[in-house]
Amino acid sequence: MTSYEKAEDWKHYYFWGISATRPAELQFSAEQIQALLSAVRADCSIASLAALEPKHVINHKGTTAWILLYVYALVNDKEGLAAVSAGTSSLFLPADIVHGSFTSHVNWPAQLLDSYGFDFGEHWAFVIPFVRHRESPEPVQMSQSLRSPDGAMEIMGIAQLNEQKPEALLAQFHEFYEQYGSRYKKPIASTKNFFQKLFDRSLENNHA
Repeated sequence: MTSYEKAEDWKHYYFWGISATRPAELQFSAEQIQALLSAVRADCSIASLAALEPKHVINHKGTTAWILLYVYALVNDKEGLAAVSAGTSSLFLPADIVHGSFTSHVNWPAQLLDSYGFDFGEHWAFVIPFVRHRESPEPVQMSQSLRSPDGAMEIMGIAQLNEQKPEALLAQFHEFYEQYGSRYKKPIASTKNFFQKLFDRSLENNHA
């Protein structure tokens, strides 16, 4: 029988990108996140419907957003958790649950934030956390970024959280900023109304 009730049974991943809207204001539906998961062949996952700023992925108790995904499912939908581990279902954690624990506190040491600093001007870095059972196939990398038609939001790709060295997440944005930060210095349109076009385009790109 597949083990799924322990935290170590789950691997931690995230979509990462840049948006002209604050991550706390981004709104995703389960269908939109499922489209993203399907695009990287990670259909059966537990995923957040909230985007988080990188500095907010660890709460005041030292718990990561990924642990919240697993624990919430374990406590509130154990059958669903088993189905995800078996590769027959996905679960989605409502944005208000995620934001309730991960929108204000910064648990990273200040020195670490300084070492891996990034400032995208009128834009915000964000991640969308999700977890997969350790025996599930690895997600595939995106062949290209997914950009909204108005350029207001861009999902760059996916990455696995290094639980032994979580600051690698910050380093990833820092390195991206060092190379491409100048692109994001000018304000652009809001992202609030482009989601349908974005996800329609993502599906077209991945089934072409």
